[in-house]
Amino acid sequence: MPQNFFKWDNDFNTGNEIIDSQHFALVEMINDLLEISINNKLIKTETIEKTSSKLSAYIDEHFSTEKALMEKYSIDHRHREEHLQFHKDFVHEVTNQFEITDKQINPKKLKAIVEYLIRWLAYHILNTDKSLTRQLTYIADDGMTPAEAYEMEEQITETSTEPLLKALKVLYLLVSRKNKEIELKNVQLEEKVKQRTAELSEANEKLSQLLYHDVLTGLPNRRYVMAEIEKLLNNWARYRVPFSILFIDVDKFKSVNDNYGHENGDKVLQWIADLLSSTVRKTDIACRLGGDEFIVICPNTEADGAFIVGKKLNAYCSSDDAQEFEFWNPSLSIGVSTVNDLITTPSELIKTADNAMYVSKCNGGGTTSLSKD
Repeated sequence: MPQNFFKWDNDFNTGNEIIDSQHFALVEMINDLLEISINNKLIKTETIEKTSSKLSAYIDEHFSTEKALMEKYSIDHRHREEHLQFHKDFVHEVTNQFEITDKQINPKKLKAIVEYLIRWLAYHILNTDKSLTRQLTYIADDGMTPAEAYEMEEQITETSTEPLLKALKVLYLLVSRKNKEIELKNVQLEEKVKQRTAELSEANEKLSQLLYHDVLTGLPNRRYVMAEIEKLLNNWARYRVPFSILFIDVDKFKSVNDNYGHENGDKVLQWIADLLSSTVRKTDIACRLGGDEFIVICPNTEADGAFIVGKKLNAYCSSDDAQEFEFWNPSLSIGVSTVNDLITTPSELIKTADNAMYVSKCNGGGTTSLSKD
């Protein structure tokens, strides 16, 4: 019975069922090749030709699917050109790898093919394809333009250490069956990999701080907001645990930037970040959505509780305790929205809170309004 040396798991999921099913077919091909090559016997070309035929079908189907998706959603040309070039390079390499003239081939040749396909899994699926599906989500679900989706993705440097380690272990399995000396070397190498993985883990923590936090204010950023609301929506759907958000817009902020410069505008944003962090409840999460827009996530909170938080912020801004700026009078327009069965995505909840904020803005600012959606 064939062994599954290379096992499919969530590390290889991109979130797109069609693309994932195509990748799964590639994983099965890799396992077939590994099963053949590990016997160390000369391999008939007919066996390789069958796999080559399957691989050609994978290439035609997978590349056509991705090209169609990129065209449908007008993926930014910078990603599209790089992605399509990756496809061309893969076709060229695979064609060379499977160019077999002898009636039988050495297992070493087959192992070289397997190693290349594993690298393809590691660098294409876990990097390029995941990047593509994330950009599709930004465009389709979050309403970003293709350029905005590309720029958002460029901020991410995703290091998939665990999948890479799994890929390395497959190669270790092939080598370790040679002799005990090589097996010992593999153990030593794995220790180095673990050490490197620990270093990468520490680097990833620092990356996560940059990825999910705003540089200017230190608050969680838009990416964090979308992920956290998604979790709370799932919790609501399963356990009916309510939550609310405050959408906060800085009143007359544009005039600060226009008349007093962005440096003073940054001071205002930092002051508001400090205000939110020190004023909201311990369970609330103050975030910067972007520009002069902030979000406060209030877990396990109905609309009236979130409304009180908003009014508290308004009251502080108008009090004598608020910092006095020569160029700006502290004032916030706030909208409150609470989860309900009609809201299924983070973008929908944020939109309803944004609409409520606009009511506050139209009423002169410095107040809090509840969403009617």
